[in-house]
Amino acid sequence: MNRRLPPLLAALGPAGVLAVGAALGAGTNHAKPATQPSTAPATQPTTKPSADTLEHYPAPPAPPLSPEEELKTFVLAPGFRIELVASEPAVQEPVSIAFDADGRMWVAEMRGYMPDVYAHNEDAPVGRISVLEDAKGDGHFDKATVFLDDLYLPRAVMPVAGGVLVASPPHLWFCRDSKGDLHCDR
Repeated sequence: MNRRLPPLLAALGPAGVLAVGAALGAGTNHAKPATQPSTAPATQPTTKPSADTLEHYPAPPAPPLSPEEELKTFVLAPGFRIELVASEPAVQEPVSIAFDADGRMWVAEMRGYMPDVYAHNEDAPVGRISVLEDAKGDGHFDKATVFLDDLYLPRAVMPVAGGVLVASPPHLWFCRDSKGDLHCDR
């Protein structure tokens, strides 16, 4: 039996999310699905695990690595190097970063994403936008300020003239700090 697998296409979206899809090649025979695909938005889980799920499909442990251990897992092209510039507790679950004109790092922290393999409490508004600063001038961000919190899975942050754009689907907010204390107040 000669079977061709469809090639995979991948694209990096504007919020840094990797989208993967299969391109169906000519001459392949694919049956139509028995049911129509859902048109519901996929921004929040539609089901929660039951006691039966937890009992019959236990999740294996996935211990976190220290920043030093994690650095050893990266594979870089020749001529590149990697340095640790920030880690917990200054930043938690970063998904997107941007730099402002003052060299500060703005971080979208998706702290509620997949707290466990069953997505318990994933819809809790615990995400935040933090601003990291290099107070010592040594290239390491050692000061963190929470600019905006209580967000549902924030995806992106971008400092712009007069404020900061924050994407937390389905919302895109223009946030301001009118007092200069790196806390969103407008």
